[in-house]
Amino acid sequence: MVADKFGIVYVFSTSPSDPAGEPVQLLAHCCSIITCMICSPDCKYIVTSDRDFKIRVTGFPEEPLAGAHEIHSYCLGHTNFVACLAFVGSYGLLVSGGGDCTVRLWHYESGTLLDTFDTTKGDESDLKEDSRAVVALASSPPSTVAAILERFEGVLIFSCDPLEKKLKLLKKVVTPGYCPSSLSFDCNNNLWMVAGAAECVVKGDEFVTPEAEAAAQTQAQGIALAAVTHVQVAREGTLLDAAEIPGGDSLLRTLQGSEADVTKVQSATEAAELAMKDLLSKRQYTAEQRENRKRMRNDKKVATITAD
Repeated sequence: MVADKFGIVYVFSTSPSDPAGEPVQLLAHCCSIITCMICSPDCKYIVTSDRDFKIRVTGFPEEPLAGAHEIHSYCLGHTNFVACLAFVGSYGLLVSGGGDCTVRLWHYESGTLLDTFDTTKGDESDLKEDSRAVVALASSPPSTVAAILERFEGVLIFSCDPLEKKLKLLKKVVTPGYCPSSLSFDCNNNLWMVAGAAECVVKGDEFVTPEAEAAAQTQAQGIALAAVTHVQVAREGTLLDAAEIPGGDSLLRTLQGSEADVTKVQSATEAAELAMKDLLSKRQYTAEQRENRKRMRNDKKVATITAD
């Protein structure tokens, strides 16, 4: 399933009997931008959130290519855009976060709001300075929820009580110098986060010298270059010599290519660069050429007819 910015969810078939795999519209949100889309653990529901403050719970059809026509419930209560969703265990519970700086707990089948945690209130003084949207959520069995706030150097860990149906803040994990932007729990309940350079704001009346400003900019550039933007788990490979592989020598020569192949590639690259340069460069005209081109303008034609 894929959602676009126009509020439409498309479904693709991965069946070998349908090699074309053309996308089919599954459901729409009436032109609201879909911000998050998840499927329930029992695969009975598709839950989507959008920029219009609402969460929509739709029944997943037996024939997805025929479309989803049953809206099961709406979870309404956010006062700003909804940015992220996550299911909590197998209790029929859903957590959401958004631009109103809250993490909300729902019974998604009935659309009932069970609890709300406002990140701008409480004893966390560094969360009360300004409004920070909840931008990412992740859950781990049986009832642990992690949340990321906009421009916050850390992550909030919650516990969701399935009996009392309440959210409780357990701890705040601080990551100095880095603002997480995405997170996920693995099968061993380890929390993985993707983080970028943090926003640094200096307050006070202290005079900042040009040298100190340059040093701060250099440090910020270094942090930005070293910031993690993507995490990928790859299997460790084994390095083999060409002689250790059957037919390895001929395969290596094919992969390396010949000097003639390299020359052809270089020539094609130079021709492409020249063509793009001619296409994108601003055309230059002489004064005589500009005057000749002006004669064909409509205002020049009108002036000539009037003079005659």
